[in-house]
Amino acid sequence: MAQQTINVGAAPNDGTGDPARTAFTKCNANFTELYTADTAFLTTSVAATSYQPLDADLTAIAALTGTNTIYYRSAANTWSTVTIGANLTFIGGTLAAGGSGAGTAATRQALTSGSGTYTTPANVVWIDVELVGGGGGGGAGNGGTNNAGAGGNTTFGTLTGSGGGGGSVASAVGGTGGAASGGDVNIAGANGAGNGPPANGVTFAGGGSGGNSVFGGGGGGRYGATGYAGVTNSGGGGAGGGTAIVTTTLGGSGGGAGGCVRKIFAPPAATYSYAVGAAGTAGTGGGSGFAGAAGGSGIIIITEHY
Repeated sequence: MAQQTINVGAAPNDGTGDPARTAFTKCNANFTELYTADTAFLTTSVAATSYQPLDADLTAIAALTGTNTIYYRSAANTWSTVTIGANLTFIGGTLAAGGSGAGTAATRQALTSGSGTYTTPANVVWIDVELVGGGGGGGAGNGGTNNAGAGGNTTFGTLTGSGGGGGSVASAVGGTGGAASGGDVNIAGANGAGNGPPANGVTFAGGGSGGNSVFGGGGGGRYGATGYAGVTNSGGGGAGGGTAIVTTTLGGSGGGAGGCVRKIFAPPAATYSYAVGAAGTAGTGGGSGFAGAAGGSGIIIITEHY
């Protein structure tokens, strides 16, 4: 039905407008059409899916007063605050990584000797662990009384960087590099070098160089002298000793380097047991043979990310 308009006349009481009965009949007809159309809309399936009826859930939401807050439906007609955990922030409508550690630079610990328990600092979300076993010692030159000692194993939780093998007296075979296991990256240490050129009536015999680890650090061999030691905390092998005479003699072989392991723990455990591999002992000199040199000790480097 088209809208029915009441004729109100040209001027007050001029007798040209609709009578009162006619006017109110038009009013009733207009209202009847409005109510009928409204009821039809609210009861159709299409209309019912186009709006959210007022219910207890909406009432509960309307009662919330928090600002800069995230809510979730924890039960029927119940909305609860979402807890923003550690290392997260919710500011100005943006949820971001950071939390109590926001803006905190990574920290680093270096464990250079001994054994014990590492405790992960608060708010750390992942750690990067790199370690190397101890380097083997260098063997003595001709006349030495014993072979060099192997380097100690370095461990951190399930990670192991084995120590390098020790060099031998007047030997062409150097100490074996240490193995590596448990990490995302596992790199064995390099073998030590066999003895250097023998004494030939003119020059002294030289010792073999120590093997290098991922950190380098292998000691260099020398003619007619004790070799150089592996660098402390590098896991490099010690060099073999030379000889003190120029007649036919042989120097000692170098020690092997320790194995290197690297691994990311995310998330990290609360604690880890650890041990840092000791340096391999040097072969003892004797007679015309100089002593070998000690290997380099191991190390554990832990980088902590917040």
